[in-house]
Amino acid sequence: DVEGNIGYFAPGRIPIRAAGHDGTLPVPGWASEYEWQGFIPFAELPQTYNPPEGYVATANNRVVGDDYPYLLSTDWAPPYRAERITELIEQMSSGGEKISADDMAAIQADQTSTQVRALLPFLLSVAPADERQAQANALLQGFDGTLAMESTAAAIYAAWMLHLERAIFEDDLRATLFEEMSTRANPLFLTNVLNDPVQGAAWCDNVLTPSVEPCAEIAQVALDNALDDLSERMGDDMGRWRWDRIHITQYPHNPFSQVSYLKGLFHRTIPNGGDRYTVNVAPVNLTNPYVQTHSPGYRHIVDLSNLPASRFMITTGQSGNVLSPHYDDLITRHRDVAYLPMRFGRENVTGDTLRLEAQ
Repeated sequence: DVEGNIGYFAPGRIPIRAAGHDGTLPVPGWASEYEWQGFIPFAELPQTYNPPEGYVATANNRVVGDDYPYLLSTDWAPPYRAERITELIEQMSSGGEKISADDMAAIQADQTSTQVRALLPFLLSVAPADERQAQANALLQGFDGTLAMESTAAAIYAAWMLHLERAIFEDDLRATLFEEMSTRANPLFLTNVLNDPVQGAAWCDNVLTPSVEPCAEIAQVALDNALDDLSERMGDDMGRWRWDRIHITQYPHNPFSQVSYLKGLFHRTIPNGGDRYTVNVAPVNLTNPYVQTHSPGYRHIVDLSNLPASRFMITTGQSGNVLSPHYDDLITRHRDVAYLPMRFGRENVTGDTLRLEAQ
């Protein structure tokens, strides 16, 4: 607030569920043993006020510890984005500096994934099977997890991840279950599998073959498939590979993007960087690889010490009229994490006014 206090509160009426039931499956609604036991008391909802570190950072991640007495959710986001936000805040303020609005914009634009750091040691430990894999390995040696648009390593890493997920999980889950799982945030599970010898032994083995395949062998095959995939999409010269040549943000129009002769008029796309676990989030999934179908559609930075300096950005534009210049004029600015000024006060918003009056 204007006095320098900060805080976080998760408001709402959150039910206290019966023991043994977390709400993820249907239950007999007429059975008393599944009745809610009231709601979490307001004073016991997740909250913090003026924490000692001087900031609050969340990114859909778990906000309570294991000792919290109530069930809030079973579907938290992995911690990677919140970890990166915290890391950047600590770096920016390490010398006692105050974080500026421009610093906050840099955080919102960040495309470095801490999840990469958790998985890359395993990937680099996989012995290259041939010269092409050795070249890919060399490019990944210097990869710091920044999935920038121009990055070759980001393209190799992302493709390897997608093919590795398929190689490890498809034989166990198969058919409908695998297709359902492929849209979920499973790279976290993949990271746990590859960093845990017990889980790895169980999941890496292809149950459809008589032999028992170790994770390193499966990773070799997945890398080969990934490199084939990238070569088909961008040619054989790795020097010309870039993440943004295949990673494309889609802005479909419902329903006209599904109508072939209207799609070109209504549908919008733009190359992009990032991935599922970067602060500037840009996820893809196995069913439509490399296509980003959702993003941080709205950003804002509010400066309580100087409200007119506040800023915001939306995508794709202010107008739903495809013939308007404002139908898609914010797509590039949103991708590049640029902003528009956030106007406060009636005197600042009366310039362009359309008044409709009854005759």
